Amino acid sequence: PSILADVLMAFLLFAYVKRDKPELAKKVLALWIFSPITIIVSAIWGTFDSMAMLFVMLALLAPAGRTRSVYDGIATFVKSIPVIYLLPLSYDRERRWTNFAVALGIPVLSTLVVVSLAGWPMTGQQYTVLTTLANTLHVYGFPLSLWGTWVYLNTLSAIPFSTFQGVLSWGGYVWIPAVVVASLAARRWFGSGSDRRIVQSLLVITLTFLL
Repeated sequence: PSILADVLMAFLLFAYVKRDKPELAKKVLALWIFSPITIIVSAIWGTFDSMAMLFVMLALLAPAGRTRSVYDGIATFVKSIPVIYLLPLSYDRERRWTNFAVALGIPVLSTLVVVSLAGWPMTGQQYTVLTTLANTLHVYGFPLSLWGTWVYLNTLSAIPFSTFQGVLSWGGYVWIPAVVVASLAARRWFGSGSDRRIVQSLLVITLTFLL
């Protein structure tokens, strides 16, 4: 499924770029298909990020408003990462709060339905949510972000271990306010009047999240 999603992503990227830059559409398609990152993430690591991003691309291709919010909500339900794009993809001049509620309500309500039908205990799901929120730091591995510097300093014994552990206990949640601030700042800087501005907002939010 992940590899199939990669292929479909390539065609959606092709369709998206072709609308404004048709001469670059084929190059973007080839860049995605043959990118080592694409191959590593899906074929080697076996993660399904592309399945969620498939719906993010459908949201970008959809007209602004309710349809775009629905695709954004489905993307977040597939995998939680696209929740960082909630504001730029659901924001619209008309019925903005309704669209925001739709984009957020779809993953929340769908998850509750699945948990209820499966008979899973809610306490376990609360733990899963909390650990997922903190998992961006990769507490049990080497984080591929600026937090890697903190982990590296610990391996050099440059900081006390108690201080290292203390920072890790809250550091994994820093991305949440950071993404909120980045979303609001990007909205102020770029707005949502065109596809170009929305993509610029998504890039700012993505870079903030990865850092």
